[in-house]
Amino acid sequence: MRNFLGKKFAIIIYNKIQQYKYKKRAKKLYADFDAYIFKLWDKNFGFALELPALKRLEELCQKEKPKLIFEFGSGVSTAVLAKYAQENDCKIFTLEGEFKYLIQAYNNAVRKYPTDRITFVYAPNNYKDFLENLDINKKVDLLIIDGPTGDRYSELAKNFYYKIISPQTICVIDDTEKKEINKEVKRISEINSLEKRDYKDAFYSKFHQYSILLPKGRDTI
Repeated sequence: MRNFLGKKFAIIIYNKIQQYKYKKRAKKLYADFDAYIFKLWDKNFGFALELPALKRLEELCQKEKPKLIFEFGSGVSTAVLAKYAQENDCKIFTLEGEFKYLIQAYNNAVRKYPTDRITFVYAPNNYKDFLENLDINKKVDLLIIDGPTGDRYSELAKNFYYKIISPQTICVIDDTEKKEINKEVKRISEINSLEKRDYKDAFYSKFHQYSILLPKGRDTI
């Protein structure tokens, strides 16, 4: 028992040292990034959408000016969207199947960037109740899928993606180092003739990957 606790404590200390090291490096590389969002990323280190991805998301929003945005899986990225929504005409839906994470994302986003342009949706049961009753026939400008949980790749969710994604939709999708997720993302890109770009610039893992799907010929990032 003592050896087990000792190893567990050693892992915690190691992770803290690594986090400190990466935070120092990240501060240097992203000195111009929003300080509040950087703090949220640091607080949720290893769980939040990776810092380079958050930066690219912010740049995409500012350049492309998306009007209709769907986010599956709330988090630090929700704060990026809230900041964008303060100064831009848009409608954002952020869906979360875990109530505590939805409340956390709401507090993190609206505390700093109050806006009425985001609809926070508690959608358990694979988003079933929300998606089946959502009357939408528009294609979205930006889709964000943050996190690998099964509900974000349930048949219902996948069918919804096909309904709202067009050849003009930008998609930011996390955890595509996982084979099944990457396979689905490739399918989405092929069906909609989107260009898939993969990024492996996470601070915490050389294996982690996220992908961005862009309309062909669009060079925005």
